[in-house]
Formats: sequence, C-alpha cells, structure tokens
Amino acid sequence: MPNQRKRSSERSLCPQYVLEEARRRIENGESKRKVASSYGMKESTLRYRLKRKEAATKLGRYDFPRN
Repeated sequence: MPNQRKRSSERSLCPQYVLEEARRRIENGESKRKVASSYGMKESTLRYRLKRKEAATKLGRYDFPRN
C-alpha cells in the first residue's frame, strides 16, 4: 500500500505592511533584488506582489488561519 502524505504548499502569505515597507525601500533607491532577499523571497515574486497593489488574504481555495 503506498504511503500517503499531506500535500503542503511552499507559498507564503506576505502581510500588507511588508509590501508597504518594501515599496518605501525601493522608492528610497534600494534594489528590488536586495529588498526581496531581505524578506526571503525571489525578486520576481516581489515585483508581482507590488504590481497587484494589495496583499493576498488566501493562497487558493481555503482560508488560512491568522495568528
């Protein structure tokens, strides 16, 4: 019988205040790549999330509990 494993997502939510702080740092002249690495995300992810202008509240079908 095959082993079953629960599927988990490698995605993570990025709070709105983190995006606002990242946007401010970029406007002050810091590179997008450096800002993204300081938050532990890829530069393309940061660009995508900044383009959307608001943080995602969920990553798919189900809501994640907020702490």
